[in-house]
Amino acid sequence: MDAESPTPAVNGRNFQFFDGFTRTMLATMLVILLAIFISGNYMSAHKMAGGGTDDKVNNMAATTAHSGHHPFVQLPGDAELGAFSVANFFAGLIVGYHWLRLFGTKTPPAAEKKT
Repeated sequence: MDAESPTPAVNGRNFQFFDGFTRTMLATMLVILLAIFISGNYMSAHKMAGGGTDDKVNNMAATTAHSGHHPFVQLPGDAELGAFSVANFFAGLIVGYHWLRLFGTKTPPAAEKKT
């Protein structure tokens, strides 16, 4: 890389993706996802109904399924949607936090001298 090319460094600092913020967000996300999976497994083992937003759509999808494939973790009701929402929320936080480091460019030297 030459000196003119954009770099992911901010203010000359080295880029570290797994800094304290990222580790905290990933740990929090894993704890929440673990709670969702545990509660989904508990509900499934005790035959609890986790009614979704529209059982008619779920019933129609179940009757039209052509294959015997099952997900790795079977979650009842809207628990799967909740798990994906939590994972996407934390992924968005982490990418948003690192946005300028990942995709930002250094300011040109001429712009720095004008201030």
